[in-house]
Formats: sequence, C-alpha cells, structure tokens
Amino acid sequence: MGISLAKKFNGEIISADSRQVYRGMDIGTGKDRPTDGTPLWGLDLADPKKSFSVSQYVKAVKPVIADIHKRDKLPILVGGTGLYIKAVTEGFETLDVPKSKRLRRILDKLGVDELYEKLCELDGVRAAGMNLSDRQNPRRLVRAIEVAQWQVIHKPSKVTKGKFDVLKIGLYSDTNKLKEKITKRSRKMLKEGLLGEIQKLLDSGVTWKRQSMATIGYREWQGFLEGQETKEVCFTKWVNNQLGYVKRQNLWFKKDKKIKWFDVNDRGYVKNVEMEVGKWYSNK
Repeated sequence: MGISLAKKFNGEIISADSRQVYRGMDIGTGKDRPTDGTPLWGLDLADPKKSFSVSQYVKAVKPVIADIHKRDKLPILVGGTGLYIKAVTEGFETLDVPKSKRLRRILDKLGVDELYEKLCELDGVRAAGMNLSDRQNPRRLVRAIEVAQWQVIHKPSKVTKGKFDVLKIGLYSDTNKLKEKITKRSRKMLKEGLLGEIQKLLDSGVTWKRQSMATIGYREWQGFLEGQETKEVCFTKWVNNQLGYVKRQNLWFKKDKKIKWFDVNDRGYVKNVEMEVGKWYSNK
C-alpha cells in the first residue's frame, strides 16, 4: 500500500517498525524492501547488541522527513509500532527523560506486582491508565517508574507537538484470514533462512537477553536452538504470539479516532485509499 501511494503521489516511505531498525535482523522482521526503486528509510539504524529507544528513532527520522518535504515529496510513515508513529506525528513529554542505570538495577530485582505498586505510589493516574498487557510488562513498568520519578524531581517538559498535517490510514482484516496469512508468511521466512539468521546473530555476540532478541520471530526459537523444544512447538508459539500482537496493535490503534480504516479483503480497497489520500493531499 505504501509503495502504491508513493508512486501515485511522488512519495517516499519511512519504516515505523521498532524491530526493523536492527541491522542483521532482516528475515524475521520482514524487511520487504521495494524492488522498484521507491526510497525506504528507517531501516538498519541500530546495532542488535545495543538498546534502541523511541527518542533515538525520532532523532533519526525527523531530518529525513524534513528533507523529503524540502524536495516537495510526500513522506509516508508505514508501520508498525504505534509509539514510534505517535512520537513523530504528535510528540509527547516523556521522550527526553533519560534512563537511570542506578534505578534500573534496583527495579530489576522487583516482580511485576511490586513494580506496579511502586508506580501507583509515584503516579496513580499513569498506573490507572495502563491496560492489562502494560501492567504485566516489566520493561514498560520500569520505564513508567523511571519517568514518574524523574518528573517528581524535575518540572515535566511541555509536550512537543508534531508540526505535521497528518492523514492516518488503517488497514484491517478478519482474524481467520490473518491467521492464514501469518502462518503462510512464517513458513516462508523459515524457508528463506530465519534460523540461520538467528544463529548468525548469536555467533556475532548478540545474546538472548538483548532488547533486539525479544523480537517476535526470534525469541520463540531459543528452545529449539538450545535443543529443549521441537521445531513444531516453537513454530506454533511463534504464530500464536503474532496473533496476540495483532490484538494488541488493534487495541492501540482503535483508540485513535482520526484513523480512517479500510478492509484489505474489499476488492477496491487500494483505489479507495488512493482516493482518500488524493482528497486530503489536493488541499495541501
């Protein structure tokens, strides 16, 4: 869809995927690069041995977007990772809150229930606004505590609003068809050498504890590569985790009432999207 829009409206694509930023993680993250020469930005920004934040992503792509605008072209942000999209198009106050290694060492010793209780003490509003998935995610809880504690000491910075006029397009499909597509795509990734890609990363020094290896499509294969689980068990786990991620993505994006949704199973959906973009873009 992004390529189709780029062709029609003289655009360039920017990936908003928090896993495609890692170098050497190509097959499992689905880096489907355009074969027609359409420019694609936002890939291979980070070393998989290191962590990568939304703040780093914004700093990397904002100049790209500015350059695309300067050349009178249309930037098309495609993804993926809702937080990346929100940070670029809207901005938010926690973007530049630094990490605290000292605090994280302390928090790493706590369980999710203890982390959530600590967040409630520091910022009850933020804690109450978390969904069940967030409450059970230690990484998100640690970051929320880190931000809340920083804001107790410092005055919260004002939200940096995005200076862009944005049209948001959402694509959806029913669950059964998605499961069929996900299963087929996953088998294709295996044939293309996903397990070899993972082993190459491990051989280069990327450990299972790294942020990059928590990626769906990689973490599920630890048991198989260490001889503890069968290929079939890991594959099933992988497909199910992708379906779970689809549900979480839907919950995130459905909250944004500005998104215009299109069913990819409708025969004319591509033309309908192009018409919607055309109406919006003709007013620029």
